[in-house]
Amino acid sequence: MTIQLLFDFAPYVSSGFNFEDLIVIFWGGPIFVSKDTGKYITTGTTLEEPLLRQIKYDTSAKVIQQGSFVFALALAALFLLVAFLLFCLSGKLMYVWSFINTMQILVHTPLMAVQMPGNLALFLKVPLNIFRFNWLPIESILD
Repeated sequence: MTIQLLFDFAPYVSSGFNFEDLIVIFWGGPIFVSKDTGKYITTGTTLEEPLLRQIKYDTSAKVIQQGSFVFALALAALFLLVAFLLFCLSGKLMYVWSFINTMQILVHTPLMAVQMPGNLALFLKVPLNIFRFNWLPIESILD
């Protein structure tokens, strides 16, 4: 069973430091019946789930995701360009590692106890995968 809730202004949901809970109590007898088993939800059954930050998924969310992808590609290209130039010029790689560490801290902020808008969390999702080095085939390298 899927329950979909539509909020008038989704960013207000769980915008504080504590997440809000969605509590659903089923009343009214055997209204919700499973198609597969024929069992129904008994009266008084309670479901409680925390509500996470919400963002309305529409054209603006798609634009945020596309912008995030372009941002992540630009950061990756900048990283590769700087690393190549420093390697060719026999420069110190300290600046490259500082850049990587800074980007990892920035894109991992959703994991910290910092409340941020849902659109920022959506924006940081793509660069997070790049700076976690998920694109490296580590399993094939280690084998």
